[in-house]
Amino acid sequence: MKFAKFVIPLLIAGSACATTVPQEEELLLQPSMEQRFTAQLATKLLTNWHYKETRLDDELSGQILDSYLEMLDPNRSYFTASDVDSFEAYRDGLDDALRHSNLSPAFDMYRVYADRVEQRVAFARERLKSPFDFTVDEDYEYDRTEAPWAATSAELDEVLLL
Repeated sequence: MKFAKFVIPLLIAGSACATTVPQEEELLLQPSMEQRFTAQLATKLLTNWHYKETRLDDELSGQILDSYLEMLDPNRSYFTASDVDSFEAYRDGLDDALRHSNLSPAFDMYRVYADRVEQRVAFARERLKSPFDFTVDEDYEYDRTEAPWAATSAELDEVLLL
């Protein structure tokens, strides 16, 4: 079970960030045929030839989703609660998508992640233009792995400011 929880999201993450296809004046990430074949092969290995009998079902699908989110945003610094809520639509469907070599759900989530990273970087760069006040008594929560997802981008801004 650990194999599926960690290797499949890693495979998807590596695939998602590897290929771009020009489309309508911007680069849009799309799965390549090679990535689809790799997903198909990994799925077959997991379900047919893994030493531990593993079922690619809705339960494992949910674990894959959780692992993928953890891999993309382990410190909960990029996604908002609404982003994570929207990804819940994939919770019971990643198994079916993988069975059909459909990497679109992973690429969709990765695109949101890339947008959120871009937003955080833009915010940090803008914030660097302002002077810092070192007299304010504040704490920075550097380990947010157990923190709730921020409700809004403004709440994420506050996380960066503290």
